[in-house]
Amino acid sequence: MTVEPEILFTPEYGWAASSDSFSGGTAPELGPILSAVEECKLESWMDRIRSHNTHFGFMTRSETGVLAAVDRIRSYPIFYLLEDERLVAISNNARSLLERVEEPTVDLDNLKQLAATGYVLGSGTVYRELRQLKPGEAIWWSNGSYDLIRYYTYCPNDTFHIREISIKQFLNISRAATQMKNLFSP
Repeated sequence: MTVEPEILFTPEYGWAASSDSFSGGTAPELGPILSAVEECKLESWMDRIRSHNTHFGFMTRSETGVLAAVDRIRSYPIFYLLEDERLVAISNNARSLLERVEEPTVDLDNLKQLAATGYVLGSGTVYRELRQLKPGEAIWWSNGSYDLIRYYTYCPNDTFHIREISIKQFLNISRAATQMKNLFSP
């Protein structure tokens, strides 16, 4: 028996509820997205989210599953709780998910990251059981399993690729790096 993940909604931080959908910011119109999801047209709903260039986060339930997504910069964060690699719940509030964990386990590496930079990289949090959607990412649960889907990747200059660097350019960069290293070495 598969248990559908809960959607835990907190009406703070600019989030609003409408039936089985919850959104923050100016979320895209969810009707067409859900239609595409239910018809299993992955590219269609990803294109709709990708083209929606505003700040948003949304969590919604349909007849076939649960979908949540955040915008390109994660303006409205969404967290999810895993137990034995099973998606248990999704929420716009990390605290409400942690209340469901009997004894949360602190992730020391992520705690160090937080102390050093003010944030945690990737999908991790300071608790091992709790994860967060990364910018430009969606989570889709259906039939007892979930998928993380990256619908947007930031690339500041689409014309530059590492493969396009000539050997001469590479050697120049390498020499410059060595010189910089020598400047700061005792």
